Amino acid sequence: MKNKNVYVAIIILILLIIFWFLFQSYPNGDVTVHYIINGEGSIVPEPTGTHLSSGWSYPYNTELTITAVPDPSSPYQFDEWTIHEDGSQPLIVQQNPYTLTLTKDTTITATFTNLR
Repeated sequence: MKNKNVYVAIIILILLIIFWFLFQSYPNGDVTVHYIINGEGSIVPEPTGTHLSSGWSYPYNTELTITAVPDPSSPYQFDEWTIHEDGSQPLIVQQNPYTLTLTKDTTITATFTNLR
């Protein structure tokens, strides 16, 4: 009986360690996205997420599609996305719209270039 209790305690400890590693960075299961616009235009995210004072909140592992829309009354056109996940090198992407999976807090920058 004593050995059985030891095995149960070890299994519970292992499970607790696994859950701690899975949720230590995102205890609510959410990630935060910050949007930045360089130039004249807007970013249209789908889904829109929940607005917080510190950015936009999305459930962990959300598939997010971002679309850059130049201001039609300006001479700007979309140039590129800069996607910077916490702890990673920035990713430069020219595809518009672009879809990514949110697994870390992320800053997304849309750059619009003046054609004049």
